[in-house]
Amino acid sequence: MGNNGICLTGEIIDITMSADENTPVYPGDTPLTVKWLEKAEEYLSEITFTPHVATHMDFPLHFGFKKSIDWVENLDIFIGECQIVDFSEWEEIGLDKCTLPTNLPPRVIFKFKDRKQGIPIRLAPGLIDCGVKLLGTNNASVDHEDSLTFDFHKATLSAGICILENLDLSKASPGRYFLSAAPLKWSKLDAVPVRAYLMKIKE
Repeated sequence: MGNNGICLTGEIIDITMSADENTPVYPGDTPLTVKWLEKAEEYLSEITFTPHVATHMDFPLHFGFKKSIDWVENLDIFIGECQIVDFSEWEEIGLDKCTLPTNLPPRVIFKFKDRKQGIPIRLAPGLIDCGVKLLGTNNASVDHEDSLTFDFHKATLSAGICILENLDLSKASPGRYFLSAAPLKWSKLDAVPVRAYLMKIKE
């Protein structure tokens, strides 16, 4: 038995992207670099990176919204029932025709085949209205790779929705899951790395 009486299977699906010095970052961001410091018998590493590398959580502060809130304190946003929505069929038909499933839980993750694709901006009002508080994607951004205005980021972050990006959904099918995606407790940043996993909810 899991969170809030949800019945879970025993399988844990790791949906975190591995990160190393070869992991690509958004143009202009600081890539992950590791420097080893030898001190007597100790090996110490010094790490420099953008918090947007690999799997991470964007907070509203990323675009200047809700600056007074320390989002890492709100664990209920990041842990609980979640639904994976597969948009690969809609990509073939045309995302301008896509619709949202009904009765969405507070956490929704979108799975795309096209790794440049973003979540259509016209879906933002519906996601906000139904009380979603976390949105995720297997792509590097919830906006299309070519976007210069980041409309989906701005629409959802301004409404207090946190955004989980760069997920590895290769082993996750569409459906309902228990999600654990708590960010590191690094206060008042625009984004923070996440170790995310799923557990399937029994029907």
